[in-house]
Amino acid sequence: NGYVLCCDASNPEAIKKLRKRKKRPNKPFAVLYPSMESIKKDFNVSNYEANALKSRVAPIVILQNTKHTRISVDTIAPKFRQTGVMLPSSALLELIIKKLGIPIVATSGNIHGSPIISNDNDAHKQLNEVADYFLHHNLDIQFPQDDSVVTFAESSQLILRRSRGLAPNYINTTINSKKPILAMGGHLKSTFTFVPNAQTYVSQYFGNLDNYEVLKRYQATIEDYVALFETKPKTILIDKHTQYQSSILGKELALEWNADIQEIQHHKAHFASVLGENNLFASEEKILGIVWDGTGLGDDNHIWGGEFFTYQGNKIERLTHFEYYDWLANDKMAKEPRLALFSLLDSEHRSFIKDKFSETEWNIYSSMIKTNTLKTSSVGRLFDAVASALDLVDLNTFEAEAAMQLETCAKSYSKSYYIDFLYKKNYGKIPSNHIVQSIVKAYNEGFCKERLAYSFIYTLAKCILNVAKTNEIKTVACSGGVFQNSLLVFMLNQMTKKENINLKLNCKLSANDENISFGQLMYHQHIKN
Repeated sequence: NGYVLCCDASNPEAIKKLRKRKKRPNKPFAVLYPSMESIKKDFNVSNYEANALKSRVAPIVILQNTKHTRISVDTIAPKFRQTGVMLPSSALLELIIKKLGIPIVATSGNIHGSPIISNDNDAHKQLNEVADYFLHHNLDIQFPQDDSVVTFAESSQLILRRSRGLAPNYINTTINSKKPILAMGGHLKSTFTFVPNAQTYVSQYFGNLDNYEVLKRYQATIEDYVALFETKPKTILIDKHTQYQSSILGKELALEWNADIQEIQHHKAHFASVLGENNLFASEEKILGIVWDGTGLGDDNHIWGGEFFTYQGNKIERLTHFEYYDWLANDKMAKEPRLALFSLLDSEHRSFIKDKFSETEWNIYSSMIKTNTLKTSSVGRLFDAVASALDLVDLNTFEAEAAMQLETCAKSYSKSYYIDFLYKKNYGKIPSNHIVQSIVKAYNEGFCKERLAYSFIYTLAKCILNVAKTNEIKTVACSGGVFQNSLLVFMLNQMTKKENINLKLNCKLSANDENISFGQLMYHQHIKN
């Protein structure tokens, strides 16, 4: 595993001190419990959740808070109504938690954004001002990994992070290639997939390759696999975005090993991953692919992320997408939900949000949008925009904060009076601006944010159902980070069952960019270019 930072989960002052030292102001911590009985005292646990907690994987499982929860949930997961909980996954953790007999915060031993620390010397250097005490082991950690994280939408397990206990893993799929293959994956939540001998191995999650330490660990692990199997790849698969660190490294390795190289579009790789996991490539029926995420370079050089594909006869085609809107200030838009909102509103509705910006910022962005040429169809940024519109999050302090807050807000709505913001709309292209402007208008008319958050997610689920019915497609396969939203998946499960539509999701892999490397391999094997 790696070093873990711990403190008393019922002591808010200790938790605040840990947040300050680790420079992690809002991102939720996980809590380690001594037993299932102690978890059940604080949370309502379904059979599916209990089985996951007690499994050999021992992942962090996201559980809904209850009123009688004894731990300091307000400081462990500020503004959230759920908490990540786990049981001990090693003998050492078992001894510690049994001795203490109380729940403890257990978070990765690192500085926020860097990989988990696994070396004693590095721990003392990097965590000396974070930890008060150190407990070392006499054995070295050879393959450091974070904890795996899962959540549930009824009986459907959604993997949020596939790591310790779940990775690296062997996926039983037939690969028709005499040449060893290496798929480099994406840039965020990176993994790689290696096929040294007609068998498929998917690495653990590494993280954001912009971080130098993450990139070093990613590259070193690739080299470990090559050495272990004593074979060098002869085909290397990379993302279409040539500035991704995974793509840059892939090209360097292709030169070093004299390997062929193939670029594969990001969202088509997502779709191929869920097709591969569910053995759908041999299907004679047309399959609808829904790929929604934050970002990925499209075939038209715009930023995709709200895609509807079809698969049939070893061909993937883009059926439709969310209408393009302006992609502003490059990656800054992913960190500032208010910018996504600014982009999605016309001049009339934009006046409602002027107080979210300084006068200088307002003038800069108003000027920028007039000359901007880069567009996006991203549903991930659509979530951000709605979170900002409902005054939940304007500036993310960690990745996906806005989307998580929006889901939490929506789950707190208990009534059945919700709105379909696309009612009677033409589904040629999905009107992104119309959805957001309708929500802003309703919010300013006094509709509660919980109802609007729920209605937004309901609208997205209904949109998928309507596109499937309009095109008379009976199997829908969904991938991309948006499908880690358990409420969206719950709604989709309910709607598709009523219409006898088969819903397929990533199951062995996470829906997010962790599946890109496997998807690249599946695309390479099955799709006609």
